[in-house]
Amino acid sequence: MQNIVITGTSQGIGLELVKIALEEGHKVLAIARPSTHLQDLKSLVDQNLANLHILEVDLRDQDAQGKIAAATDSWDKIDVLINNAGIYRPDETVENFLDTFETNTVIPFFLTKSLLEKLKKSSHPKAVFISSLMGSITDNTSGGSHSYRASKAALNMIVKGLSEEEKKIGFLLLHPGWVKTNMGGDQAPVSPEDSARGLWKQIGDTKEGALQYLDYQGKSLPW
Repeated sequence: MQNIVITGTSQGIGLELVKIALEEGHKVLAIARPSTHLQDLKSLVDQNLANLHILEVDLRDQDAQGKIAAATDSWDKIDVLINNAGIYRPDETVENFLDTFETNTVIPFFLTKSLLEKLKKSSHPKAVFISSLMGSITDNTSGGSHSYRASKAALNMIVKGLSEEEKKIGFLLLHPGWVKTNMGGDQAPVSPEDSARGLWKQIGDTKEGALQYLDYQGKSLPW
């Protein structure tokens, strides 16, 4: 049994990752922004009373990290941290640009830093970040989506830096594919279930001290 923290779990990929982790008998702290769309997540509680704890918190709040630390206080370690929460905003305003960077880049960095000590108590700690192929500088041949692309490219760089500092932890940057979610749209070809299953396999295969940038099917991506 592992102790697993997952952000952005109200729907889509995050919700599916919670389901998979619970199916395998792991303990899960599912972090979700307070909303009226938590029915599917909360329905899992009755089936997994001992293994699932839901923390409703907006990661942008100043006290969010403290609440997450308190929620994991009874755990002796964290085995896997999955930074899944993310947003896509149009580039038209400075506010949208900054919101994108805060959610996609800044928050995952500081949340990971705040949980490093408990991660390092695991025998095989893993820090996972849902990035995107759109964060690849090499792959950008069309432009557009500047704030989203830049936020994911910056996330990739941050994780590279963390991997140099924390050699015991396996770091994984994952592109989930073009997924049929609120962000991806109905025309997307990949279901949240298939994406999550693929992501989970890559997480399971990650080795101690590794740094990888992969898609959900295990293909290595260009930086």
